[in-house]
Amino acid sequence: MHKLLEKQIQKYIKDEKSLSHECRSLLKAVNQAYHDFDTNHKILDQAQDVIVHELELQSRQNELLLQSAGDGIIGVDLKGNIIFFNPAARRMLGYTQKELLGRSFHSTILHSYPDGTPYNKKTSPLRKALTNSACYRQSDEVFWRKGLSFFPVDYTCTPILDQQKVKGAMIIFKNISDQIRAQQALQRYTQELKESQKNLEDFTTIASHDLREPLRKIINYGDILEKQMQPHLNEKGKDYLRRMTQASQHLDQLIAHLLEFSKAGIKSLKIEEVNLNSIIVEVNYYLEVLIAKTQAEIKILPESNGFRPIIEADWNQMYQLFQNLISNSIKFQKPGIPPEVNIKLNALDQNFINIHIQDNGIGFDESKTEKIFKPFERLHGKNEYEGTGMGLSICEKIVTRHGGKINVISQPQQGSTFVITLPVKQSARPE
Repeated sequence: MHKLLEKQIQKYIKDEKSLSHECRSLLKAVNQAYHDFDTNHKILDQAQDVIVHELELQSRQNELLLQSAGDGIIGVDLKGNIIFFNPAARRMLGYTQKELLGRSFHSTILHSYPDGTPYNKKTSPLRKALTNSACYRQSDEVFWRKGLSFFPVDYTCTPILDQQKVKGAMIIFKNISDQIRAQQALQRYTQELKESQKNLEDFTTIASHDLREPLRKIINYGDILEKQMQPHLNEKGKDYLRRMTQASQHLDQLIAHLLEFSKAGIKSLKIEEVNLNSIIVEVNYYLEVLIAKTQAEIKILPESNGFRPIIEADWNQMYQLFQNLISNSIKFQKPGIPPEVNIKLNALDQNFINIHIQDNGIGFDESKTEKIFKPFERLHGKNEYEGTGMGLSICEKIVTRHGGKINVISQPQQGSTFVITLPVKQSARPE
């Protein structure tokens, strides 16, 4: 029709003299309008082709997502009948497409509880999603496969909306059998650890009595022999008796430290608020004889900005930590020079505090730092400095159990500085 009108318009336009100005203008406008319509129609066709291509591409991408999804995906209509499902759902459920499409979701997949009791469909997440237009999640139910076997699932039911009206629902689920097995294995392992800890604690109690009791008798009888028989012994006999007594005392001390090391690793922590300054004062009071004998000077450096070193910790283990470190600093003194021990506590940040224990002792080569924290390791001979080589191992065990770190800075004849980082609250400790 456009072509015929165009020819008629052009016929009249050629004979412009017979037409008025208004008529000629009207005919030109009509002709231009038809040309514009043609142009716009072509552009509209091109745009429509692009839109159709994009829709096809998006539809294909959505289909690929459904096909490649690891979780099972099932779509149902308002009646709860299955209208689509992805390959993951088919693999987990064992049905073919023909067997599953059009079937009731509840009657086919969620019809019973594990004990065979019929499933209550009225309160199911799917029914709620279809009725309330909301998403619901469930993680303590089972889906039934073809062949009447089931598997535990974690699933969500999400309504499918079209202009705010529910048209169906989508069920996304995963088989959590492996997760449940892992949880059960973890529970068994945790129980075994508790039993092992109980056995170790029982062993510690037995060892502290049964191992040390005969040893104490040897020490006591050795003291009696030394007092009563010494006048009758020659020098060699006196030397043997002295060595026996020293060895027995060393063994008693070693057993005590082994028990302390064991308790530091297995005994349950009794967490409470602990003021570290108060503990240091208590330790100094306990070590007052050693401090007086060596003329040692123990200083707690002033706190900065009103900082109070109060943390969540086991009081007994914190006491043992400072006792071991302070007595260590006193023991490894330079010959003829009174020990000086400076203790500084400050906040690292709002979650952690730093503790520095600095001495003026003999120090050691930093290349041997790892060695000193190992049980029974000694950097000096027994004849030079007494001990069992367990003190710093116990310290590291205590600090680690509280979620902290311990390190040492030292040089030969330049003293040592032990640096300890501890969490203020046990909830802030790193995993």
